[in-house]
Amino acid sequence: MLRLPFFIRTTGRSLTETFKPEANDLKNVNLPFVKDFVDIPFDAKNKWLSIFGSVEEDREDLAKKQNELKKWFNKLEVNIIKGSGNLGVIASGFPATQLENENLVNNMSLLKLLTVYPLPEELILNFLKDKERVLVIDQGEPLLEMLTRDLAHRHGLNKQIAGKLNGYVRSIGEFRDDDLKIAINAFKNNTPVYNFPRHKQIAKAPAFKEDDGFRILVECVRDAVKETGCRPLYCSDAGQASRIPETPEIENLLHMETTMGCAISYLAGGIEAYKRRGEDIPFKGIAYIGDSDFFHSAFPGICEAVAKDLPMLMLLVDNQGAVSTGKQAHFGMKINNQIKQLSIKKILQALDVSSLEEASIVDKKDLALKLVKGLKHNGFAVLIVHTE
Repeated sequence: MLRLPFFIRTTGRSLTETFKPEANDLKNVNLPFVKDFVDIPFDAKNKWLSIFGSVEEDREDLAKKQNELKKWFNKLEVNIIKGSGNLGVIASGFPATQLENENLVNNMSLLKLLTVYPLPEELILNFLKDKERVLVIDQGEPLLEMLTRDLAHRHGLNKQIAGKLNGYVRSIGEFRDDDLKIAINAFKNNTPVYNFPRHKQIAKAPAFKEDDGFRILVECVRDAVKETGCRPLYCSDAGQASRIPETPEIENLLHMETTMGCAISYLAGGIEAYKRRGEDIPFKGIAYIGDSDFFHSAFPGICEAVAKDLPMLMLLVDNQGAVSTGKQAHFGMKINNQIKQLSIKKILQALDVSSLEEASIVDKKDLALKLVKGLKHNGFAVLIVHTE
């Protein structure tokens, strides 16, 4: 059985107006943890608004600024047209460079866009005018393709525009193997593909090596959980932890991976739901948070957990850099003489975290003791773990 926790966030307005406890209209709903909606302990009807008045007031100014940007983008020299021919390709980002490097657009005209929104409409219109057909290639959702189709329609240009929406370009996943070559050939032959061949290797995070510091930490966490007998709910922001499910022997030590900055907040939401119902919390929240993530976006959730002293263990993994994206520096590191280095530990001490410890993977005995202590703590516990 899969144990996949999820949380529902609603506004006070919809909660008040759509949920009728007296009608027992949710009696057939069986959520994994909370079996009912938790009422918000204040009048949220006037505190949660779908749109702020200032958004409408500023909309006109925003539209003017976007029009100015369009004019600038039309003349920007980083948006370039290369080659010539009655067949054209519009591409942005890495695919545009790949098309050139692999010589896939010979005898065609290529519009390389660095700026996609606001769309440089005048530039694209001039590109479209003398083309018989145009192929649009962009990574992810076909935003550029949809904007280009809309632009041509508004200006009465009856041009055949090919792309993800009509089967000429792979619509799901990153471009790998021969994806771009197949798309270009389909475009030249004016014959959509629709079903692209499976990739030779599905992109996935590699497993941890045995001596990897993060793996050593996770193995120690597994042992500490066994010793304390708690029921863990492992949560992590995107990053190193994505490799846990790919690593034998620790593959079950991640239940939920969230967007950056959300792991602590997700766990906090689950804990709050039980507290407000006066029920025992049936899990021990364990969050993996990186040092870069701490400064990047996790801090608001951490502040909430500290302020409410929520019973969870945050493992703050000190990698000395954004390890998953190239070891970029952050404010907790020595960057240069002009930028002051901040101490994560001192920041957490200033917040008055109820249980704050520090350990290293080098001393696994000390790490194990502090993990057990953090799991047994009945409040917000933080363990800073140095992996180097």
